[in-house]
Amino acid sequence: MKKIIFNSIFALLFCMNACADNEKIIAFEQLPQNAQAVVTTAFKGEQISYVTEDKDLLNTDYEVRFQSGAKVEFDQNGNLKKVDCNLNQVPDQLIPQQVLEYVKAKFPNAFITEYGKDDRRWKAELSNKLELIFDKNYNFVGIDD
Repeated sequence: MKKIIFNSIFALLFCMNACADNEKIIAFEQLPQNAQAVVTTAFKGEQISYVTEDKDLLNTDYEVRFQSGAKVEFDQNGNLKKVDCNLNQVPDQLIPQQVLEYVKAKFPNAFITEYGKDDRRWKAELSNKLELIFDKNYNFVGIDD
């Protein structure tokens, strides 16, 4: 009996793993409307290289890659998860006002090159390579260098 249960669990886990990663290239128009709006307004004039959809058992994530090397990640509802502009500045409209004001006040010679959610916190990487951590209400928590 134990062997049957073990084999059943193993088979279930194997099937879940096999189905878990289903990434494919999609058309821009297949993105959720929220994501399309972000891309067309914040990255106006940028050339899109490709758009991917990554489905797993519970979620669907989207990623837009630009020819400049920048990338933007969205959740299944089109909400921003992460934006990485490499060494360039993340468009201000993608950063909450409270975070922008904090960075401008405390680090006036730096700008945000990467911004995204990590667990329950938001992280902003600056052009000076510091990584600032903010809570879910965008209050500064600390520095992760």
